[in-house]
Amino acid sequence: MKKLFTILGAGLLTSVAMAADLRIGVVDYLAINTDTSFFRDAAAKMQASEQNNASEVQSMAKQLSEKQAQLTDTKTKLTDVQRKDIQADITQIQQKMDGERQKAQAKMMMNRKAMMDKAMDSLRDVVKQVSDEEHCAFVLRKESIAYAPDMVDLTAKVVAKIKATSPNVKPAPNQALKQ
Repeated sequence: MKKLFTILGAGLLTSVAMAADLRIGVVDYLAINTDTSFFRDAAAKMQASEQNNASEVQSMAKQLSEKQAQLTDTKTKLTDVQRKDIQADITQIQQKMDGERQKAQAKMMMNRKAMMDKAMDSLRDVVKQVSDEEHCAFVLRKESIAYAPDMVDLTAKVVAKIKATSPNVKPAPNQALKQ
């Protein structure tokens, strides 16, 4: 059903564009991702944040392991009270770890969404600038258009503008090898 609406929408936009002599621009987001580090920079920031959260959970896992070792150590004689205290500590650490994992997961998802939203907003700004320069009435994702007469592929110009306006944006590693 979604494909049908995409095809109908593209057909309608093409008809409107032809009737009004409007230009349709297309952008290939996969090519932008391949040719620049635009989205990889956001992903690297997310990964660094996730690793920081993982180290907290690893610290608790070490505490858990130490408590479990105390419980299973055959050299140490434990009273029933000591054994119950250690088991209670283990349960508490496990619950705390579960809570930390859940908080870390929620925080990671929120950070991921915020970073990707910011990257997409920046990309939309660049696409809009290029679209205005090329006098395009509409800009669509290239992969959603099967055919549109006189469509203008803005991808190369968007990539060039990203590279020109962001000095820290470098070609993707596999692209650097090809050049």
